[in-house]
Amino acid sequence: MLAVASTQQGRWAQEDKKLKLKTSEMLKKICIRNLVRKYCRGVTAERKVQLQQKVVASAVFRGKKEGYLQSINQPFADTRLKENDINPKVLQLIQGEKIKYATPVVKYDRNGFKARERLLVLTQSSAYVVEMAKIKQKIDYATLKGISTSNLSDGIVVIHVPEDNKQKGDVILHCEHIFEVVSKLCMLANKQNLVKVVQGSLRFRIGSGKEGTMVFTVGQESQIFKAKNGQLTVVRLHLRLWECDSHSLMLSPCRTQLSPSKGPVVQVQQEDSVPFTEQRCMT
Repeated sequence: MLAVASTQQGRWAQEDKKLKLKTSEMLKKICIRNLVRKYCRGVTAERKVQLQQKVVASAVFRGKKEGYLQSINQPFADTRLKENDINPKVLQLIQGEKIKYATPVVKYDRNGFKARERLLVLTQSSAYVVEMAKIKQKIDYATLKGISTSNLSDGIVVIHVPEDNKQKGDVILHCEHIFEVVSKLCMLANKQNLVKVVQGSLRFRIGSGKEGTMVFTVGQESQIFKAKNGQLTVVRLHLRLWECDSHSLMLSPCRTQLSPSKGPVVQVQQEDSVPFTEQRCMT
């Protein structure tokens, strides 16, 4: 009898242990579900939009473009320009379309690649390239053929447009906030799948059936210029070690300057850090 009772107690103990483990797992799932529900209910509309934009940026750039990892913890701005920063004549021309985002950009001419200061204005249905009080180009999202950028940290984006009489050709822009601009543009156009991160070079349409080539490379200084072969050359500065201590080496920020011989030079800000592996500072 004692042996039978002992065996039953052992079985009950095992069943009790299994039941406790199962109950613990159920309670853990319920707790996590409640925490997620509480977090989701506390997320503001602005925060939700921010998270949605970051998800799109991750899908487009993660593992493909330099500088993406350093941009993750930097919130996207709602806009870089307010409506009162835009010429009233432009606002009158695009009346009826709510401005969703606006930012200063540098536009490169399709012929000659001269750099010109412009504004990029994104509405619910179109993208506008603006010069002071003039709209230089309007791109309807419905006709947008693609968006291209390089895998380097050069800030260049090319907006590809259809081949018709309404469009002068693809738009070549340099943007300070490249991840922000591309993410907002492809979300407004609902064409995330048309964003391409290219390596080496890309082709763009000049107009009238003609095409041009843009080459991406690295060099001694960051610059954008027309090469002797007629190609637009975008050079990203070699990663250089600028400041170090006993634990890490940090890369220095770069700035924008003008090259008298080669035209506008865009100095690219590098924010990557390199682990310290030697006993002395390398330059």
